[in-house]
Amino acid sequence: MCSAPRASPKSTSSNMTESETMGAGYQARVDVERPNAPTTGGGVLARRADDARADDDARAIVALRPRVVSAKEAMRYLAIGETKLHELLNAGRIQAKKSGNRLLITVESLDAYIDSLPNADRAS
Repeated sequence: MCSAPRASPKSTSSNMTESETMGAGYQARVDVERPNAPTTGGGVLARRADDARADDDARAIVALRPRVVSAKEAMRYLAIGETKLHELLNAGRIQAKKSGNRLLITVESLDAYIDSLPNADRAS
């Protein structure tokens, strides 16, 4: 009896699922590939291109800018210390919200504060 050679575990045979070919943690949009599916013209490559676009969309979502930051992050954002941060808060130059015991500084007010600062003169 003659049998076809078996694919090794690392093979990317067209009989394997995309999950198997891309790694264990990969969740494919289309889980099972048709046996002997074409690798061009809308087959595997098109699905991988769709998955790449979905990955780009996911990265765009992750890159959303937060509306509030912690006091420590605000100090880093403005390159100031704790005393200056409290001076700005007390003077109403930047705005904060409370969430339980946490002080959350609005990024919008940090940007407005930066915009209100005078431009630096060029050194001659």
